[in-house]
Amino acid sequence: MTDLSDCAATRRSSDSSMLSGTFGDTTLGNFNSDTECLLANDHNQHRPARIREAVKRRSSMQTLTQDQRPGIHRELNHPAFQAISIEQWDDRGSEQSSCDRSPRQSPAWLPIQTVVHLSKLVTGSVLRVLLHFLYTGTIFCRECQLPSIDLSELKQAAEFLELPELQMYTSNLMKKEEFLNSDLSQQYLQMLSGRLKELCLEGGLFSDVMFQLEDGTMAVHRPLLMARCDMMHAMFSGDFRESNAKVITFPGVKLRTFHILLQYLYTDSVPTLKIRECLPVIELGNRLCLPRLISLVEIEIIDLFQRVIQAGGDVSEDCIHLLEPLQMHNADQLVEWCLTCMATNYNHVCHKHTKQLRALHPENQAYLNRHRWPPVWYLKDYDYYERCLMERQREENPIKPLKRSRNTAGCLCFTSKSRRNAEKQNYRTM
Repeated sequence: MTDLSDCAATRRSSDSSMLSGTFGDTTLGNFNSDTECLLANDHNQHRPARIREAVKRRSSMQTLTQDQRPGIHRELNHPAFQAISIEQWDDRGSEQSSCDRSPRQSPAWLPIQTVVHLSKLVTGSVLRVLLHFLYTGTIFCRECQLPSIDLSELKQAAEFLELPELQMYTSNLMKKEEFLNSDLSQQYLQMLSGRLKELCLEGGLFSDVMFQLEDGTMAVHRPLLMARCDMMHAMFSGDFRESNAKVITFPGVKLRTFHILLQYLYTDSVPTLKIRECLPVIELGNRLCLPRLISLVEIEIIDLFQRVIQAGGDVSEDCIHLLEPLQMHNADQLVEWCLTCMATNYNHVCHKHTKQLRALHPENQAYLNRHRWPPVWYLKDYDYYERCLMERQREENPIKPLKRSRNTAGCLCFTSKSRRNAEKQNYRTM
């Protein structure tokens, strides 16, 4: 491998050498006096540009190999990044030189990668810590074994990349005010969740696999799914046909249900759900072994039920309908809430939904009978108390027999008019 700066110096000191740089490749050629004169004019025209390119590459501490990678290359005018290229990339390239690798060892099926060339202002250790902050919102991790770096270099890199959160984070560390970084990390993670939802979930940016659902398709990102779901990680990294498939069929799942799943995987949150939407999501979460997704859906549905109750509504029918399917899919918290709600309003549920209540599993019916409110013993004691109270009132206040007033004036059929006249006469004389 030859540096372009050395090539430029060699060209000035020798008349029988030529600098040739094409897409990241430099070669030294020896020419005789007859052929050198044919290249002199062309070389004099391009010599300043080549020297500037050599100095620029020397400033970035990069040396160019002799092999040419097919792809697209573009120079960047940025203090942190020097160039970006799209090319076929082989991980073994760092272990063996290009002269030891034949063209047959670089097949066409090598993956196409986007390669970013850093300037000397951003070192590899600083970049690693910076990427860790972009992914997690912190620069401390015992498991990742991050390298120790100078905070001033990290802050400078954050300024180059326009990351105000990381700048404030490093400033707090430099000022010995680490306690301020916890809130800063939470705010950054909330912002990151919103950006992931906007760009990846809704925009589908840089998606690399499609899921075929019952009523449509949706583009997703393998790394995010593998990082958030163990089942997805096993499917994409194991010896399954889905590991290399571009379209994956997901039977029994609707588009809305899968969208809720993706929002959880991308942002660790769930949208506002309707009662009829909770059961398919819980079923899918149990299918993919995602207990946190089930817990978030349970919290959302319980809040919805409580709002309905506060507004004067009735959720007993929904509780009866959801109870046993929720038990099947391990939604234990929502099952307990439904049983408590039904047991608390047992009399109302028993009178209004008798058939549905009798159709429940015997264990559920037995649970409701044991935990019903008011309980059976309370009803018996209350009935006994009412009877005793009535008997006591009868003893203290006995009922007097009613006495009928007697009228000896004559027959009732013929004396009613005379009686009224007598009453009027008595009223006048008073």
